[in-house]
Amino acid sequence: MENELILVKKRIVTNFINMKTTNFLNYLIISIALVVIAACQKTESLGQGQSSQNAYPNYLAQAIFASELDELTSTVSADATNGGDIDLNGTTVSIPPGSFVDENGNPVDGDIDISISNIGGNTDMTLTNTATISNGQMLLSGGVINIGANNGNGDLQLNNPIDISIPNTFENNTDPNDPNTSTVSTTPNDMEFFIGVEQADGSINWEPVPSTDMQYNPATDSYEFSTDQVGMINCDAFLQDPMDCGTDNDESCLTDVNWTCPSGFEPVNVQVWIHFDNLSSLLPMNYNEATGDFEVQNVLGEQPVHFIILAEKNDALYTWFEQSGLPNVSYTLPVTEANLISRPITAEEWKEESGCSSGSNPEKQSRGKFPRKVHTIRATRRMPFPTIRGQGGVDRRIPRRFRGS
Repeated sequence: MENELILVKKRIVTNFINMKTTNFLNYLIISIALVVIAACQKTESLGQGQSSQNAYPNYLAQAIFASELDELTSTVSADATNGGDIDLNGTTVSIPPGSFVDENGNPVDGDIDISISNIGGNTDMTLTNTATISNGQMLLSGGVINIGANNGNGDLQLNNPIDISIPNTFENNTDPNDPNTSTVSTTPNDMEFFIGVEQADGSINWEPVPSTDMQYNPATDSYEFSTDQVGMINCDAFLQDPMDCGTDNDESCLTDVNWTCPSGFEPVNVQVWIHFDNLSSLLPMNYNEATGDFEVQNVLGEQPVHFIILAEKNDALYTWFEQSGLPNVSYTLPVTEANLISRPITAEEWKEESGCSSGSNPEKQSRGKFPRKVHTIRATRRMPFPTIRGQGGVDRRIPRRFRGS
């Protein structure tokens, strides 16, 4: 019975994710449905002497991420036979004739739908849970898009390379004249081409594709490249240790961070990020079952950051924003269960406050706290995002939270 109830919860959120329109009423409907179902589950579970804690992932948070992606997604029609040019929110795509094939490799003709999500800047990355990390290494992002194609019968793959230009959203506001902070020398010219690959736990790992020739165009403040892959694409640079930290400004600036999840919350229902205030970077803190902590290694220290925690308990959301001048030594995040319990929040409120208010007396921040360089428009129609077919025919799937269906 418990497994059936969990499946029902998943269906509720999945149906919500597939909606074209997102507003507070949708969240309210989901919340009420989940509360009713959870109440039934708790009655039965308590009768069996089991815990009343939620035993499912943070579905309310997943609904936030999916709805935000929907707001960032636009869909237009294109002619697969003759090709053409598309311009959506500053992202341009040039499609040669006959560039798409179906999942069986058959050429596709006629009208198709092209869907593009522009994920520009740290606010968008937070609200869509799109972190900047590659095989454990911190990345600095110049811009993220998710591109897909569909002909009504299924997802499409590329048969020929297409040309893409995406707006630059990279921010580097580190101050080389401030001896108390580390200095990052990265510029848009340092960006490389990465694709997003889903891991076993559903998180995203950005894999570099060195063979892709990507150029930064200062005249248009955009990145230009050709690709034969659809899916999640990121223009990133690996963080280079500035080695200008410590008392004498000659030590490594990299540090490790950990946080012990309060006993009143299930780790599976908790999301933790490190948001860099002066850089285009968002790092996830992942739960380590061996240590019982959320952890991340090789983080850039001596930088102003906000720790963002979003947790679910008993079908309610809680949050905490902790501001820190992250040191270049191992750091333990001092957030307690009392902190989280003191900050119940709705989905809409969290989206508004994701500008990183601090501590127990937050000021509601506008989304302009982390400015979006990319103007967004709503999708005309939600559509499923595709499987990425990588080198050697390996299927690389778009993370589940990014799929339209």
